[in-house]
Amino acid sequence: MIARCLIYAGALLCLAGSFEASAPAQDPTLQRRKAASPDDQIKTITEVKAPLNIPTDAGGEYVFGKPGEFIEIIFEAGVLHGYMSRVSDAENDRGAPLTYYFSRTTVDGTRIRFKTYLIHGAWYSFEGTIVQGSAKSLAEDGFYRLVGSLVLHDEGTNSEQHRNLNLKLSRRM
Repeated sequence: MIARCLIYAGALLCLAGSFEASAPAQDPTLQRRKAASPDDQIKTITEVKAPLNIPTDAGGEYVFGKPGEFIEIIFEAGVLHGYMSRVSDAENDRGAPLTYYFSRTTVDGTRIRFKTYLIHGAWYSFEGTIVQGSAKSLAEDGFYRLVGSLVLHDEGTNSEQHRNLNLKLSRRM
């Protein structure tokens, strides 16, 4: 019985010693979460109702007007991918960039739709198209325009905010 107690006590001491030695040093400050990327295997479900009838060079960065806020549209073999970059205005992370990757997309000829993944209780949906802008070439802002309706879905307040978009494609060098 004494031998068991010593073995039991020794196991506890050994366990405590290995726990302390293997525990990583903790920094008490908050750490920013690494933004997910397509390389992190973000899955987008795509539905093609009719073949894409938008020029493939219409993909790119459509700017909201505020620095760091845009919608990135990517066309690959007739499939729509992309993400939105927004700057948070929430009290706890004001000014932090948030990346809303597309979770579901639909291509229907000239119409495109997307929904984003949920971040901080909010997600976006878009329905619209891409049209020729007034710029003369892709080297100028606005050669293409993203036109449609963007909806912010806030699950915390169970509300929706609708916004009509007419965004310029950023120029390409």
